[in-house]
Amino acid sequence: MKKTSQILILLLMLQVSLSAHSRSISLDRHDSKGIVRLSRAIPPGNTNAKSDTRSTGGIINNSGDLVIQSGAYLIITGGDYESSGTGFIADNGSLRLTGDFINNNSSGTPVSESSNVDFIGSTQQSISGTAFSFGNVVFDNPSGVSIDCDVLIGGNLTATDGLISMTDYDFGVSGTVIGSPEIVVTGTGAVGNVGNNATITVDSPNPTGLPLTMNTLVVNPGAGLTYQLPNSTSVVNLNFTSGSLGFGSHALGLTGRDIDLSGAGTVSSLLLTLRSEVGTYGSSTSINKIWNLTGNTNGSVSFTLHW
Repeated sequence: MKKTSQILILLLMLQVSLSAHSRSISLDRHDSKGIVRLSRAIPPGNTNAKSDTRSTGGIINNSGDLVIQSGAYLIITGGDYESSGTGFIADNGSLRLTGDFINNNSSGTPVSESSNVDFIGSTQQSISGTAFSFGNVVFDNPSGVSIDCDVLIGGNLTATDGLISMTDYDFGVSGTVIGSPEIVVTGTGAVGNVGNNATITVDSPNPTGLPLTMNTLVVNPGAGLTYQLPNSTSVVNLNFTSGSLGFGSHALGLTGRDIDLSGAGTVSSLLLTLRSEVGTYGSSTSINKIWNLTGNTNGSVSFTLHW
């Protein structure tokens, strides 16, 4: 009887030990499949993710250094990533996030230039906090990503799915843009380089910057309102939903149609085509270009033709 009691006590002690250990598992420890499954926050301190690592919930509050090694990735599927203190993501690994990215980092540098952050949620995600620069970023969320602080993507942007929503904050990309970003600006935010295939919809009369080139500019400041170009730019397509477009001291080039628009007036609709044909007038012939312009203007608008 005494021996049986001793065995039971030893089993109970072993069970308590295993239970305590399972609650304090760290990123350096993995289950039989090489995956760490977290239900609460990663504790502060220096943490190395050496293989595929998943978090199934909670807020990842990294106030130390989170180093995701090359070829490894950390997936957060049930919460946000919040960087505070002087914590940062380093090395060449990836943070795959379905929640929000919150930068409360006192140094303003929560990620390294070589890091990879993928936004892969199914509901809208946001980037907020102190202004900072990412490394390489992927936007692959059908519900889109909201830019709620000044953000520069210092590496490359891969835009696969979802709108990029901007209000009063600036957004741009230093590296290469892969895909066709769709950006909506509802405030005063300035849009920097976002690639030649981007579509930018101006839902406000106040955005303070446009990229030098883009695919499509959609003018939609509101009925009776005018969006004044903040800088010269060129577009492939110019579309109007509401309001009008003014030029001030800037020019709008229409790529592939050899024409620039400028002047003190405004345009509220415009359809312009260019055909490579020789025009005739009586016995005279023209250059090998025929422009056809229709639309509504208010005030003086200049059309500069190039050949």
